[in-house]
Amino acid sequence: MNPLLFDTYEYQADTRIWQRPDFSGIAYSDGDDIENRIFNAVAQSTDVGLFSVELANHCIDWPSSYHLSPIRSNILRPFGEKLRGKKVLEIGAGCGAITRYLADIECEVFALEGSARRAKIARTRVRDADNVKIVCDSFAQFQCKEKFDVVTLIGVLEYAPKFIGGDNPVQSMLQRALELLSPSGILLIAIENQLGLKYFAGASEDHLGVPMYGIEGLYKAGEPETFGRRELEERLLSAGFRFAHFHLPFPDYKFPTSIISSAAQTCPSFDASALVTASAHKDVQLPRIKTMSPELAWPTVSSNGLIADLSNSFLVEAGCESSISDSRTMAWHYSLERRAAYRKETIFQLTDAGDIAVRAKGLHSGSTDKAPALVQNLTPSPYLAGESLQHKLVKLLAYHGWRLEQLGDLLRPYLAYLLARAVDQLPDASQQLSATLPGVMIDCLPQNIIVSPEGTLTAFDLEWEIESRVSVERVLFRAALATAGSISRISRCSDMHVETPFDLFQATLRALGLPDAGTEINDLLSQEIDFQQMVTGKPVDLGRFQEWYTTFRFPHDPMQRAYSIDTSELQRSLTTSTEKLEAAEKLVQTLQDQQERLNVEISSNIRQLATMTNSMETAQSQLDAIRGSTSWKILSPMRKLLSVVRR
Repeated sequence: MNPLLFDTYEYQADTRIWQRPDFSGIAYSDGDDIENRIFNAVAQSTDVGLFSVELANHCIDWPSSYHLSPIRSNILRPFGEKLRGKKVLEIGAGCGAITRYLADIECEVFALEGSARRAKIARTRVRDADNVKIVCDSFAQFQCKEKFDVVTLIGVLEYAPKFIGGDNPVQSMLQRALELLSPSGILLIAIENQLGLKYFAGASEDHLGVPMYGIEGLYKAGEPETFGRRELEERLLSAGFRFAHFHLPFPDYKFPTSIISSAAQTCPSFDASALVTASAHKDVQLPRIKTMSPELAWPTVSSNGLIADLSNSFLVEAGCESSISDSRTMAWHYSLERRAAYRKETIFQLTDAGDIAVRAKGLHSGSTDKAPALVQNLTPSPYLAGESLQHKLVKLLAYHGWRLEQLGDLLRPYLAYLLARAVDQLPDASQQLSATLPGVMIDCLPQNIIVSPEGTLTAFDLEWEIESRVSVERVLFRAALATAGSISRISRCSDMHVETPFDLFQATLRALGLPDAGTEINDLLSQEIDFQQMVTGKPVDLGRFQEWYTTFRFPHDPMQRAYSIDTSELQRSLTTSTEKLEAAEKLVQTLQDQQERLNVEISSNIRQLATMTNSMETAQSQLDAIRGSTSWKILSPMRKLLSVVRR
């Protein structure tokens, strides 16, 4: 018998799961086909580790990515060293994505899962880990003899109304979690924010799939429910916790790439919006057509001190004694979707002098899986506050009726910055695209350039360096490509149609007075594929990449704003519509005239037909009268005789 569990639990030797004999599981599932597919993927993979390539190949849709992607583990990575070796109760283990991470950092894990099938998948995912116990039971009935250092509710608290009884199921779950903690224990909650900015942008409520459902507070009894920051904090304090630190995962807690600490929210020297904005386009749950551009809204939200209130999700650390986070760390940023040797964590920390230090470290565990022609730079870089060139570019493209002249004014200093670093200085301006730059400049993109108030450009975080030179044209191509992949919308351009990523690159070249791109586009696409394959180690389909580049249509602004209406275009449209309306009115009048003439002719014909009918009826009456007369009957033999004679 496990010393932490009561005798009501039995160990199932075939499944290696602890379970109450009378427990049949809770009614929660992504569907039989999906979960059976996930189980088969895990069971048949020889490598079930966090970064298993086999499992990554099975991430083909939302459920499989949610249960198998290593990015899920980022939600606990900021506390990894503090959690190492701790006794952890994971409530709602699902298919074992977080369980796998906890096992890898040597925690003593009790993973509680109410679904029998999911418990089986989780057990299979950590089949090589002796430090994990899988328990199949509902949290409402879970019994345990001892206390834990850490209890997690990752994507679970919102389901309390559905699976916990009583008048206040959320408070019951929080109070029960507190009871399971040691006096110095920590509760870690990951949950969506009811008032997350993504929901104002049009994203559906995660659990019920209806836009604005949470914002409008339409939750009914028994439905999953999320909370705003203030309400959730009050609930935690009411449950008996002494403190609640709200860390902010972006784009959300499910697939976080950046996590802003609670300390950062009151630090004037740290600009959280830069990381938040950079992650906005990575939220796969955002609708294609949004009510606004999150990447434009976040800096405004941040400057008004509302980033915590409108964060898409929360990572809450609650306890009664000491915290496991420190007041110096401002943020963590994770880059995992790449070769093992290139995975990294970037930490932003406050120094004694009040400055921000940026430190990057590898998460590769000594892997040597590197591309021969690619060098990764992990040396510390200075923290630069200010507006990036990328943000200026995104703002310009959001204005209805923007002009190539404006784009040129914005990007000309960028081109000059590149040319100043060219290896071969070319006197002819028409040859500027052919100028070559050192290999480290391949990463010199607008997102990695800060523009000072005086207009000075400063590059930062140039992570990659290739061994060959790179042309100015290739860097401009990558700049346009990065912008195309991260922008929510592009408004109408006054000078040309900018509908696709290819159009945006052409607009960039024209705005700078450079020749249009021709057949070399395919070469640039191939070079970009080669670079991405060096970084990620994964094959990229050239045909699909070309199709996206030339056919993907940018969403346009769904809401017309008074300040950006192009009146000349509206006037042309109005004139054309008026002319069409006048022509239609003339056609209708002609048809009405023809109808009237036809009606007159029909009336005349009806009168003539009536007269003829009357005449025929009179003649028929006269004929009938003759045939009924006595003389007609007397002369009948004579008529027969005449008929014979005539033959």
